[in-house]
Amino acid sequence: MKNIVGQTPRGQDFFPRDGIINRVYRRLDGGAHIFLAAPRRVGKTSIMRFLEDNPRKGYHFVYVITESAHSSEEFFQRLLEEVLKSPAIGQLAKKKENIASLVKQVIGRIERIKFPWVEVDMERKKEETFHASFEKLTQEYDQEEGTLTIMIDEFPQTVENIKVTHGSEEAIRFLRLNREQRQKADQGIRFLYTGSIGLPSVVKKLTSTSVINDLNVIDIPPFSQEEARKFTQTLLDNYQVQYSPATIDHLLNMMVTSTSTQLKKYIVSTHTFYNNGGTKRIRNNSWRSQTHYCQHLQS
Repeated sequence: MKNIVGQTPRGQDFFPRDGIINRVYRRLDGGAHIFLAAPRRVGKTSIMRFLEDNPRKGYHFVYVITESAHSSEEFFQRLLEEVLKSPAIGQLAKKKENIASLVKQVIGRIERIKFPWVEVDMERKKEETFHASFEKLTQEYDQEEGTLTIMIDEFPQTVENIKVTHGSEEAIRFLRLNREQRQKADQGIRFLYTGSIGLPSVVKKLTSTSVINDLNVIDIPPFSQEEARKFTQTLLDNYQVQYSPATIDHLLNMMVTSTSTQLKKYIVSTHTFYNNGGTKRIRNNSWRSQTHYCQHLQS
């Protein structure tokens, strides 16, 4: 596992959080739409990418980031395009002709669009919105082909963008459209939302939280003591830095909360510190000597 700071770790660089992954699947199995709640830098995006890269049997995941979308149509266009060009829909289209046929029906607003599995020329249908096209796709999806979970990153920021650009009434309308979308979608469709700012707090400033009361909230806590210990040991082992178990405990006791980003920054400073000093062994006072530098990194 490499020490990746600032980018989303994927594949072998992702530190598994099996408890959270299992909780997500349990909620999805129960038919829930989900909001992942956590502070910044806790690993929400990494978890979604892991789900996308390692789907369990009977599941397909599509990741969409909508942070820069400033209108409802732009939002649904991004969802539509990502869902249609994703491997998930490509796999389904190869199995069933009606899925490929459905693509031609629902993306009529786009004159020409390419996907890995199909290239379609279509007449422009100006009267059909991207929202309506996306709604068709989610209503006509075949549940027998597996559960398709659409993971939307930075959804609360999108709501804020629409509020600033078009006003509060349009932001409320957008929230209601999304709720309606969840209610109308086929049983094989799930929505999973997350963001760096809390969705309930954003909604409360606009309208009643009834527009999101169908979402099942999963809180992502910082690492447990055992997770933090294992994570730190894995990174130090990767850099061939010598340490004692007591030294790891000392580091964790210094921290108020343990997140992957905080620990990675400590390891980065440790690696730099010991490369410059020519030694590869950590002692308790080593962490203290780096505290000021690490606090600078965390700011």
